[in-house]
Amino acid sequence: DAKKFDKASKALLERFEREFGWMYKTTVTPSKGQPFEADVDYVIWSEVFTCPHCGAEVVFYEAAFNSKNGKVRDDFSCASCGAQVEKKALERRLTKETTFAGDVVTRVELRPVRVVWRSGSKTGEKPLDSSDLSILDRVRTLRISGFPQQDLPLSSMVHGSRLGPKGFK
Repeated sequence: DAKKFDKASKALLERFEREFGWMYKTTVTPSKGQPFEADVDYVIWSEVFTCPHCGAEVVFYEAAFNSKNGKVRDDFSCASCGAQVEKKALERRLTKETTFAGDVVTRVELRPVRVVWRSGSKTGEKPLDSSDLSILDRVRTLRISGFPQQDLPLSSMVHGSRLGPKGFK
């Protein structure tokens, strides 16, 4: 019955918004005008490396992404020591993370760097602010009962072979 399905799906979406909608909100502060709330479409995360010359952390997106043309530079300067580096020369940083199921896993270090948002017909991208980071920290501490505990089917996934070595299961 289409009407029952429609009613049930709307109720489910409303329940999701009540319980988890806070995870998908951000405040946009335009250069002109008043700040406004927007929905988060997604967060851009960057891999974090170690510079082989000075040992400083290198947030790959910040160091190598060219926002003017949307491309990643083949080589770039370390912000700390100024040495020219390529991604393949950087040392991967590992971190321990607790999954929603409560397991502790070792994987590459990732850092949120940008929020892509929408509000009505407006869309945009912004750096994370303290409120966004606070929300991500709150999400990180959640423990969800009934969370799937099976490994991801990496062999069946596009780019799955690239996720395994980074600590994703």
